[in-house]
Amino acid sequence: MTLLLIAFEFIQGNMKNVDSLMGTGMRLLENKITLLHGLQSGDESGGGEEYLPSQLRSNVPDDEMEDIEHLLPCLCLMAGFTHFFTSHRNSVLLMNSSPKLQLPKPGVTVLAKLQTLWGQFFTRAVVHVMRTVHDQLNYNPMDLIKAAEEQEKFVEYISMWNDVLETYLGDPKIDADTKRTLDSIQIHRLLIHIVISCSLDRSEMMYDMFEQEFRELLSRVIRYLRDPGPISKVSFTFSEGLTSPLAMIIGKCRNHDLRMQGIHVLNNLSWRESAWDGQALVVGKSGVVLLEERGMDENGFIPPGSRWIWMSGKWDIEKRELLATYFRLKPNEDGTPFHAQLTLDMDNLTYSCSLIGCPGRHDPFENHGF
Repeated sequence: MTLLLIAFEFIQGNMKNVDSLMGTGMRLLENKITLLHGLQSGDESGGGEEYLPSQLRSNVPDDEMEDIEHLLPCLCLMAGFTHFFTSHRNSVLLMNSSPKLQLPKPGVTVLAKLQTLWGQFFTRAVVHVMRTVHDQLNYNPMDLIKAAEEQEKFVEYISMWNDVLETYLGDPKIDADTKRTLDSIQIHRLLIHIVISCSLDRSEMMYDMFEQEFRELLSRVIRYLRDPGPISKVSFTFSEGLTSPLAMIIGKCRNHDLRMQGIHVLNNLSWRESAWDGQALVVGKSGVVLLEERGMDENGFIPPGSRWIWMSGKWDIEKRELLATYFRLKPNEDGTPFHAQLTLDMDNLTYSCSLIGCPGRHDPFENHGF
């Protein structure tokens, strides 16, 4: 019932009610959601089929419950990436981000179960990311040893998931719908590979080493949108959708051309590609690009003192304006945080191309390289 109410409010555009419902739902289900519990004995596994429960190979009610209990937490966490919701901030600190690996077995595990296993792993990965962002924004001290161990495990498990997914995709009997589902999972696998690999670097300079991965991520998104239908056919969904990978390209990849192509694609997605408004998201993310490229040097490099994060946003529906607050990664000399606010037109994107002498053609669908 909670998810139905959330869906209704999303469609109506009542984001304040959505945020309230997600927070209430998380509190009501606190004792039922295993993600909010500490690790049980044997909860973290290292790989292999032997640790998988017997219901892997049969459709029993437990499978559905496992899926449902991760849906609301994942939705709550992913909504946090949009900067219009706050309910996740209390929940994320209570969630278990310890990497847990349960791999599907090609030829044995059905697609529905694979999606459930991926959903569980992906949700824990997002908890890890959200917690590091929370600590970054609040200048919280980091337990580097523990954080590095968790990061290393996640990167290892993400690689193992890639091998399994490629095996599934290599099956000559695979149908189009299954391939599309697996392609979507591969997009998000690559996304969390990039983000978690850079999660311990609070300066975000390490993202510069992943330009090729960002390029591949954008390429995967473009292929996904091209086949089988046009962008306008992308539907409303409660999944993580394509907004998150595109928003990450815009916010974390400091290659101007890739960022602008990401903005172009995100701005042209359908009314509801995901569980939130992509238009407001792309407007806010474009503010990050504008602030950063004001500080870009003659070689196209954005120095540490000119890197920003979008913290929060409030939109005025009547005025069609977004008031966005940004956080500079480099603090003031006295260690206090530095913030900036931009009032952005929801109907006219602010492009930074003119600042750097760019001709401004960034339609990736015209680029045959994709």
